[in-house]
Amino acid sequence: MAEVVRLDRALVAISLDPWIGQERPTREGQVPLREYAEDATRIIYHVTVLGTVVIVAHIEV
Repeated sequence: MAEVVRLDRALVAISLDPWIGQERPTREGQVPLREYAEDATRIIYHVTVLGTVVIVAHIEV
């Protein structure tokens, strides 16, 4: 249950400020990804031009 609470807090933080995560280095032609880590939870995601967050199916809890 504690893992779900940590994950929920991280998702709320990203939803309030999509640019909160660190930008990850990418190669030319790759989609730019961001990484947000908090309390042993790490989420890698993509922010679209309109600010929509797309989770990239990599969640560690």
